[in-house]
Amino acid sequence: TGLDPKLAGLLCYILGIVTGLIFFLIEKTNQVVRFHAAQSIVFSGFTIALWIVLTIVSLAVDAAGA
Repeated sequence: TGLDPKLAGLLCYILGIVTGLIFFLIEKTNQVVRFHAAQSIVFSGFTIALWIVLTIVSLAVDAAGA
């Protein structure tokens, strides 16, 4: 990418899956940047899945109490 690897690794986390995918697809040689991009994708995906589950549970609890 031409960026400093530390900066590119940091930027992978800025927009979660979006920037993770961008850096994972663009960067072919630097394994550190690819690692951080993959980690960003997995962590963001897990966070989104957890948010969905908690939303569904919250709606179910509200519906059961009403």
